[in-house]
Amino acid sequence: LPQKTTQEDLEAYLKQFDGNCDSAMKIQNELYGKYKFLESSFISQKATLLAKLPEINKTLKLVKQLSEAKEEEKSLKTSYQLSDNCFAKAEVHPDNTVFLWL
Repeated sequence: LPQKTTQEDLEAYLKQFDGNCDSAMKIQNELYGKYKFLESSFISQKATLLAKLPEINKTLKLVKQLSEAKEEEKSLKTSYQLSDNCFAKAEVHPDNTVFLWL
């Protein structure tokens, strides 16, 4: 993240730019643009994660079921999606390893 600066003494700040307001405004506008870009990036990431949340919750529920089945030493019968309209049935023997595709 770009460093945020606060200017309390405007005259002293402008002396860094030989009193040229345009140079000072150009730097401030560049910082503002960087912050707006970061904001839009964070908003986009948030939307992507929120869209994935239902699938993550469903996966968490499945991991809990696998953990319970392992404790009871029984296998699970399930169906899983191979493609959009193709499902297959499987018998899953719980193990100590679970791979998640996020």
